[in-house]
Amino acid sequence: MNSKALLLIWGILTLFLGCATIAWGAKATGEDHKLPLKQQKIPLISAFTASGDIDRLKQVLVEGLESELTVNEIKEILIHTYAYAGFPRTLNAINAFIAVMDEREKAGIKDVHGPEASPLMTDKSKYQFGYDVLATLRDRNYVPGKGTTLPKPRYETFTPTIEVFLKEHLFADLFSRDVLDYRSRQLATVGVLSNLPGTNAQLRSHIDITLIQGVTEEQMRHLFTVIGAYLGKERGDNALAVLQEVVNSRK
Repeated sequence: MNSKALLLIWGILTLFLGCATIAWGAKATGEDHKLPLKQQKIPLISAFTASGDIDRLKQVLVEGLESELTVNEIKEILIHTYAYAGFPRTLNAINAFIAVMDEREKAGIKDVHGPEASPLMTDKSKYQFGYDVLATLRDRNYVPGKGTTLPKPRYETFTPTIEVFLKEHLFADLFSRDVLDYRSRQLATVGVLSNLPGTNAQLRSHIDITLIQGVTEEQMRHLFTVIGAYLGKERGDNALAVLQEVVNSRK
C-alpha cells in the first residue's frame, strides 16, 4: 500500500475518531446537568397531584410510564405525596392513575409493575428509625447511635406530638418502603412544594436535602426549568429563586 493510501486511511480514521469524541462529549455535557428523564417525571407527578389538576396529572402519569417508571413506583410517589398534599388530593390522583391504567390496558399496552416494598427488618423503635432516617438525609456521614442530637425546631418543642408523627410516620413508615430510594422521595417532595404557594421555607429545606442526596445544583436548575414549563413561569421562577437561596447559604 502506497503512502498516499495510508495518509488517506489515517485521515479518515482521524476524522471518524474526532467526530465520535465530539459527539460523546456533547452527549456527556448535555446529560451531566440533567436528571434522567425518569427522575424528572417524579416531581411533576407529585406537583399535579398537589394542585389537583387531573387532566395534566394524567398526561404526566403516561409520560412517567413511558419514561420507565414502574406502576408500583408511581403508586409509591402518590402514597408519598399524601404526607404533603393530604388524602383528598392523593385519592383523586390514585383514581386518575386507575383510569390511565384502564385506558392503557384496553389499548393493549402492558406496563411493568415492578417490585413491591420489602418487609422492614429492624429492631429499632419506629421513632428511632425515623430519627436516623432524617439525620441521614441531613448528613450523609451520620452514623446511627454515634451522631450528634438533631436540633429541634420550635414547632417540635411547642407541639411534641407532631414531632413524633413526623419521625414515626413520615420518616419511618413511608421512608422505610424501598420502592423508592431517598433521592426519589426528595424529588417527589420538592415537586409538591414547588406547586404549593406559601411553602418556601419547607421547599428550601428539602432542596438542601435533595442536594445532600447527590443531585447537583445544575440538575436542580434544569429540573426547575422543566417544572416551570409544566406548572408555569411563576412556579418555576419561585423554585429557582429558593434554590439560589440554598446555594448562597452553603457558601
